Amino acid sequence: MQTGTCPKCRGTNVYRQPADPQQIERITLKGGLISKAGFPDRYVCIDCGYLEMVLASPADLELIKRQWQKV
Repeated sequence: MQTGTCPKCRGTNVYRQPADPQQIERITLKGGLISKAGFPDRYVCIDCGYLEMVLASPADLELIKRQWQKV
């Protein structure tokens, strides 16, 4: 989706809404004693309605790498 093509329908009518601390969707991250929220960018395909969220902050991704379980 980040390239402008939908992985579900191959449509190219993809729109993005950048991360915003006011948005409802957030990922709880823990940085030491303080909890922190990560806010994903949102992408939606207007052709099929597929929605994708991407956490783009390198600092947030590093925190996840250190604290979450790898699958």
